[in-house]
Amino acid sequence: LGTATSLSSSSIRWNFTDNSAEEVGFNVIDSSNNVIKATCATANLTYCDETGLSPNTQYTRKIDTYKLSPAASSTASGTVSGYTLAALPSAPVITSRTGTSALVNITAGTNPASTEYAIYRETGTTCDGAGGVYLADNGSSNGATAVWVTDNNWGLLNDGSGVIATGLNAETAYTFCIKARNANNVETGFGPAGAGDTGYIPLSGDFINTTTTNASVNKYLWSSNPVNCAGNNNCRYIIGVDKVGANDTNTAVLEMRSGIFSVNANETLVAGTVSMTGGSVAIATGGQVKTGAALWALDADNDGYPANATLSIGAKPSASWKRKAALTTLATLDCNDAIYDLANSSLRTYYADTDGDGYGAGAPVSMCAATGFVSNNTDCNDADAALSRTISPAKYLDVDGDSHGVGSLVSCAPQTGSYVALGDDCYDADPATTNSELAYPGSTTCSTTNRGDSSFDYNCSTTSTACNTVYYAATIYYSEVKNKFGDCRGVIDQTTMTGAAVGCGVAGYTQGGYQCVGNASCYGGQPCSYTLNAYGTQACQ
Repeated sequence: LGTATSLSSSSIRWNFTDNSAEEVGFNVIDSSNNVIKATCATANLTYCDETGLSPNTQYTRKIDTYKLSPAASSTASGTVSGYTLAALPSAPVITSRTGTSALVNITAGTNPASTEYAIYRETGTTCDGAGGVYLADNGSSNGATAVWVTDNNWGLLNDGSGVIATGLNAETAYTFCIKARNANNVETGFGPAGAGDTGYIPLSGDFINTTTTNASVNKYLWSSNPVNCAGNNNCRYIIGVDKVGANDTNTAVLEMRSGIFSVNANETLVAGTVSMTGGSVAIATGGQVKTGAALWALDADNDGYPANATLSIGAKPSASWKRKAALTTLATLDCNDAIYDLANSSLRTYYADTDGDGYGAGAPVSMCAATGFVSNNTDCNDADAALSRTISPAKYLDVDGDSHGVGSLVSCAPQTGSYVALGDDCYDADPATTNSELAYPGSTTCSTTNRGDSSFDYNCSTTSTACNTVYYAATIYYSEVKNKFGDCRGVIDQTTMTGAAVGCGVAGYTQGGYQCVGNASCYGGQPCSYTLNAYGTQACQ
């Protein structure tokens, strides 16, 4: 018997090798009770399909052959196991819509409890697994990576009722779809799309509170805290969508696709039109629906930010009012509605700059732009204008730029200056007026000029020796004679100067091409064979 191939959520193909020459057909037998589960009444097959199985379920089978009838079979083969595919998930049920979240409930259908699911979110009215994001197990976006969780565990994340999809944008269309996988991690495609209360959450989650009413204009105060007006009959909340049409009409379409959309007693639903292709609208006593009504906000400087938290529904109150649909945002108010200044038109987050160095610190403050406040909070010492840059981890000041610093570790510093991890420099000064950048541990510099502090200790070895003689590479030829003193002061026959000037103390070099003073230890008739010692003078051998 060969392998098992999952054909669908209800069928498996059992593959085998036919070793019989006289069979009429084949039986698929349940290995647990020897009951025949499927019969393929054809000779010389290589597989037999079994149907009528349950989704994502493991089955163990064996195969035998028969000649006269299925009941008169031969000795069975060995056993093999395989899983059916998971069933394609149904559309999820979406409830509890807000402007920024929705509750997503998986419908498991005939799949067993062990089946895992991945939830996909898209903007728009369709969901096919492209152009959107997967939900993480906390309901946030998980990007292009699927998160696989059982139906029960998705529910456990939010009290057993499903997972709350978060991070949604108000008045934006969203749909959700789901795919499943079996115990062998073989995935299904995406099931049909599920839409929230009104189809796909096209409504704003912001609330608008009635403050005044007259014959022509109903004005509503925008509020994110409706609790304060509980019990007040004049306090209402607007759930509204707005789109500018001809003659200031509202052409925004609120389309109901599935589920139940509830309008509570203190709520007013505002839209251009309400279209229902599915689902229903439940309006509590006191709840209102206004179609075709426009929404307005005061924006005198026409910068897209409202002057205050008041909206008007119906006719345009005055020339300074703009349509809600044309605003940049409702959540951010204009700091100065008399001046068109996009850079400073809205409440923003600022930090106190006590020392006036352009860098702030302390707690954030939501406010208009003002002297003494900046948009950053990077100051490490707001009481000293000279210190504003945080050095983390702490490092040493490196004035000369040789990557070796001095002094103590610094964690709060001026904006300029270099700071390094090493604090072992022996001389750190301005490189514009000294040779400080050449002096550091391990330096190979040897110079006739001191570092800048009268010392020649360039490698930080605590010794100070001037390199006051310049040496040149040379090849020297000497005659094989001794002078009258019998010492090693031979006569230079030829000197060939090569290369450029080199530093002191380099073996193989002689000074200026001239004979160096002989070594007194050569007195006494030593052969005149010469080498150069480490300092360019001659040594006799």
